[in-house]
Amino acid sequence: MTGQIEYWAKLGRAAETVMPSQVAAALKRCAGDLDALEDKTMRSKVLDALAVFQVQSPDLLRQKIGIDQQIVFEPDPENPRGIVRI
Repeated sequence: MTGQIEYWAKLGRAAETVMPSQVAAALKRCAGDLDALEDKTMRSKVLDALAVFQVQSPDLLRQKIGIDQQIVFEPDPENPRGIVRI
């Protein structure tokens, strides 16, 4: 569980470097409908922030935001109460 928490914390920190809180709040308010953003400057900032995440492969995105060597855990298929490192 600790590895998963660290993963999401690292992902959140990486997102904050390209998407300041006011930009994230604008994106959340418009629920993904960028046409609903009447402020053209804010719409441009949201688009610029989202462009950072448009890459060719998930591996490149992981590398870009610094989580390419993250340890991940999942439920153990052989033991319902266990987890395995992948």
